[in-house]
Amino acid sequence: MLSRLLQKLPPLLILIAAAHAAAGEPASLAKVEVGFAGRYKLGSWTPVVVTVAGEAGDLRLEITAPDGDGAPATVSTLGPPDASGRIHSLTRVGRRDAVIRCRLFDGDRLADQWRSGRDLDAPVRGLPVAEPLIVEAGRDTPLAELPTNPLAYEGVDALVVSGVSPEEIARLTNQQATAIEQWVASGGKILLGGGEHAADLVGADGPLRTLAPGEHRETVRVSNTGVIEDYAGSEEPIDAPFGGLTAARLDNVRGVVELHAGGRAVEMPLVVRTVHGFGSVTYAAFDLYDPAFTNWPSRERLWSLLLQTRNADDSDGGSGALVTSAYSDLSGALQTKLGQQFAGVQSTSILMLVAAAGVYLALLGPGAYYLGKNVTGRMTTAWVAYPLIALAVAGAALWWGEQSTGDTARLNKLEVIDIDAASGRERATVWGQLLSPQANLYDLSCEPRDSAQPTIGYLSWCGLPGRGLGGMQTSAESLLAGEVSYHTDAALDGMTGVPINRRASKSLAARWLMDGRPSVAFELAATGTGLVEGVLTNDSQLELKDVKLIAGNWAWRLPDLAPGDIASIDASGSPARLRTLLLNDFGDANQTDRRLSANRLTAPSIAYLLMFYDALGGLDTSPLPDFRQSRVDLSHALAAGRPILVARSEQPRCDLRQDVLDLDAPSDAGGTYYRFIGPPITEPQP
Repeated sequence: MLSRLLQKLPPLLILIAAAHAAAGEPASLAKVEVGFAGRYKLGSWTPVVVTVAGEAGDLRLEITAPDGDGAPATVSTLGPPDASGRIHSLTRVGRRDAVIRCRLFDGDRLADQWRSGRDLDAPVRGLPVAEPLIVEAGRDTPLAELPTNPLAYEGVDALVVSGVSPEEIARLTNQQATAIEQWVASGGKILLGGGEHAADLVGADGPLRTLAPGEHRETVRVSNTGVIEDYAGSEEPIDAPFGGLTAARLDNVRGVVELHAGGRAVEMPLVVRTVHGFGSVTYAAFDLYDPAFTNWPSRERLWSLLLQTRNADDSDGGSGALVTSAYSDLSGALQTKLGQQFAGVQSTSILMLVAAAGVYLALLGPGAYYLGKNVTGRMTTAWVAYPLIALAVAGAALWWGEQSTGDTARLNKLEVIDIDAASGRERATVWGQLLSPQANLYDLSCEPRDSAQPTIGYLSWCGLPGRGLGGMQTSAESLLAGEVSYHTDAALDGMTGVPINRRASKSLAARWLMDGRPSVAFELAATGTGLVEGVLTNDSQLELKDVKLIAGNWAWRLPDLAPGDIASIDASGSPARLRTLLLNDFGDANQTDRRLSANRLTAPSIAYLLMFYDALGGLDTSPLPDFRQSRVDLSHALAAGRPILVARSEQPRCDLRQDVLDLDAPSDAGGTYYRFIGPPITEPQP
């Protein structure tokens, strides 16, 4: 008996020792995943998911990547791993061939570290702004691995959810579903597919039911696939199974029915587009991955119509870049304009440089000769005068540089503030250029001018699209003297230690989403001729200037509105086409074409192009494409029958601050624009 006990004792001791070692195993990085299936968009927030092995103590995760200027920027995430042993974080990459570094701290001790390119099992790829990032949930990214932070979707051009099994739909958590809804509400685009399992996805208990443009009723068979073929412009038939495609029928449909089977749209809507917050939802009643579409030649055409994303193939390059080929995008043009002139800073023109060079040459040549010939009587005086003149001119240039730049940091910024009149939800998009007179490190924060706290938001650097100097697609080294890193606050609403060179500027961007904002009251009705009439009441507590009402492709100029003012809109009150109004405001009176000139773009004209890019005809009106800021475009709301009141305010919506000092300064380079989105207006039925 004792001998058998002694024989069993060593294995028991080994098991006990192994368990004790496992319990005391220090934390380490078991796996690091960047982006969506290894893809992310340059200059946008992207998810980083780290799987932690070992004992989780007081952990802190730091993700470091170069910003648009090549300076290392770090985002810290605090807290223990979730139930699956993962820590979810974010990063923002500003260089094409960037090295992303990850460091895991246990208290003050560096527990483990990782870097892309060397320690990554699968390669990651940063996409340029002109290349769409389409995430197919359940295909390239499992639903259970989707982000829990809505900002992680910032670089996603469209999220596709279709053909997912009920088991995988059940693994989508409430936090993940809420993140998707908030991302769409802040301007994202989602494509939902119906089919056999639509009830599990968008039914009464489905996780994405709030995004469905109607109430799920039943699953039916659609035998008339010819309407889908005609929609895609295809002459090839769809190889549908006997009985037709499986489709999900919706009741009480909200939005625009683009495609339907049957005599009326309400009978069997097949493709529905609707507005959700400031974003868009496209619903296809059929499964987008149905085997009937697998070998259909027009499958890509159908997807293109449903997604409506922008890519480089749709661009002819515009009428030329604004400054260099690096900035041939509206967002780059905007940052360039914001950084051209600052209040209180005197710029040096070409004429001034030519005049200064002429004076310098005159002093060196005729001036020195006259001094030696007629003043001192000795020509050797000229040899003494040469270095003295050079030193005097250099000193004058240095003095002028100091005087023209000043000793105070300067800021130019453009704000676009959108408010949904029905819900009171506000979305803010801010671009800025911060000029530093001296090489300095800045602690920056962005705060709305009221006490309301955003639901989601951030302040960060803003990279320039393109391959030239300062562009995100370049592999050039940092523009800063030495490698100076800085930190983004854990809440993403501020940055600490941002380095800016002497007399250089930093591109900044801020966004937020919040609720409970006063708006404009819309009492409008359609006339049946594509126009509207009614009244608008300014309940926004703002002084609104340069007011315009836009409905469909029509625009009305309205008088300035003080708080409480009422404006009447008469269908016969000389409305203009939206594109005509823009050309009249910002175009050249002598231009013969219908496109704005790249050389005459201003910050206000760029703002209007960004706000209504598609409604203005895209590159038919704009000299430059818009890939980077497509979410600012509310053309989809106009197409859905939503009227929009656009106005300018002289009161900024937010303050950008260094520590506690307000950096705002009067400037004509930017401005604050409000867009109030009214409820949908439908044409009267005959």
